[in-house]
Amino acid sequence: MFFREKTSKNSRKPTLQLVENYRHGDKVRQKIILSLGVGFDIPHAQRKAVALAVEHKLLGQNPLFEEVEIEELSDRIVKKIQTRGRWGRRQDAFSSPEGLKEVEHIEEVYIDKVSHTHDRLLGSLLMTRLNYAIQSQTLIPCKTEPKITS
Repeated sequence: MFFREKTSKNSRKPTLQLVENYRHGDKVRQKIILSLGVGFDIPHAQRKAVALAVEHKLLGQNPLFEEVEIEELSDRIVKKIQTRGRWGRRQDAFSSPEGLKEVEHIEEVYIDKVSHTHDRLLGSLLMTRLNYAIQSQTLIPCKTEPKITS
């Protein structure tokens, strides 16, 4: 995803658009996800970071560290996309028979059916072993003999 400014005959100011590239057969096409209009201004230096943050949020990937200003801008854009945008990367592939032909194999994992064996308390065992190794190196055995006073 990226932002681009598009000018029209009817407006003096350029319109800010959020655009996504996708491949259709052998050609690369562009899809306008959301037109933000003339009043929505994002500084040029932050556009790439905001577009990446928007894409991550739409895919359900929450970032660990994000600047407050980028987070606020991306939240505003995601809200607009959810109300009036054209985001549907996953739905587009399955909405038409042509899209189904492009998907060769689909695998599903049912979370409720996943099980595992051989549980271990590895973290606590490693910490105990590490702590013991540190203490055994730092402790100096004391050999003291009782003093005999007469």
